Amino acid sequence: QQQQQQQQQQEADTKNEVRTHDQIWHAVSLPVPAGTHRFALNYHQEASSVASDTAGLQLRNLLLEGVSGAGAFQLHACKDGHVSAVGDVTCTACVAGTIPNPEHSQCKACSTGMVSFNTASTVCSACPAGTVSDSRHTSCILDQCKLTTSSGVHYDLSSVGQSMSLANMDIGLCNQVSCELGTAAVCHKERNFGRSITSVQESVSDNTVVLVYGHGAPCTTSLTAPLRSTTVRLQCVSDESVNAAPTILSDDECALELQWKALAGCRLCTDADYVEERSECKSGNRVVQQARQTLCNGPLFRNSVTESCHIEFEFPWWAVAVIGVAVLLLIVVVVVVCVRNRKLSHSYELLANSNPPVMGDFDLGDDEL
Repeated sequence: QQQQQQQQQQEADTKNEVRTHDQIWHAVSLPVPAGTHRFALNYHQEASSVASDTAGLQLRNLLLEGVSGAGAFQLHACKDGHVSAVGDVTCTACVAGTIPNPEHSQCKACSTGMVSFNTASTVCSACPAGTVSDSRHTSCILDQCKLTTSSGVHYDLSSVGQSMSLANMDIGLCNQVSCELGTAAVCHKERNFGRSITSVQESVSDNTVVLVYGHGAPCTTSLTAPLRSTTVRLQCVSDESVNAAPTILSDDECALELQWKALAGCRLCTDADYVEERSECKSGNRVVQQARQTLCNGPLFRNSVTESCHIEFEFPWWAVAVIGVAVLLLIVVVVVVCVRNRKLSHSYELLANSNPPVMGDFDLGDDEL
């Protein structure tokens, strides 16, 4: 009886274990009713593990016990970027914005700030600094049409980010326009010249921020052809009237370069760009406000308030100096006149004392008169 139990246990162990390349796999037992059935075994194997015939999992055949001649005659491996869920007998490509999970059993969305641009992608790519991923995780865009560069400088592109139509060109730096492949930031001659921001750069020398939109349509019908892209150069200018439209610097089959002179190309103003100004006191009131002193994207004046004041008379220093000199000259003249009068008076007294007047009657003839 003991030998019979050991033999049964050995048969059970043999039935539930399969030894291959020193790796033990537990077999799966399923009750199968009579009829025709199709069995599929789904498994995930890293590409690096099949470098040699002895590396990793090598599935060569699948046998069914208890049925004569039954077994698997075809093995189908899923391609990169494809998944096969439990129970599926085919592989499904992950759509753009998703990649296979570690088990390759389902597609998962890219994380926040990460995107995948194409179907059957295997990895998610990080968006450039200052941009975010869209809701589908298929493009890198500006968050509410605002940009913060890697150096911490802030920009607001709202004035140029809305969609607009020009000759043979539709542009939507923030609100994308309809074009081939769905939507695009720049649709030129009905061709998609970029739908996702791939690069953000600053040029301090000419006050320019550069945005590169890539992953447009292929330049030719070849699948290996480079994808179309657009470089947008936003140059900072103080005149808001030049926001109207960009100019084309270069245009070829694969790349488009635009220059856009606009206030949106200027960094957002900070407190350091403003100084306080006070108006003259009139009728007991004056205006106190902050005035912009540098070239940046912000109002010319801000935080304007009216406060009460007392009328004060202020004279420039040169006026005070002139008055002082005039007063000094007047004092000198008065002193000179006083001294002169005293001398004249003293001389007169001396003359009067030295020649006393003669008193008496005088007879003056007609000739003397």
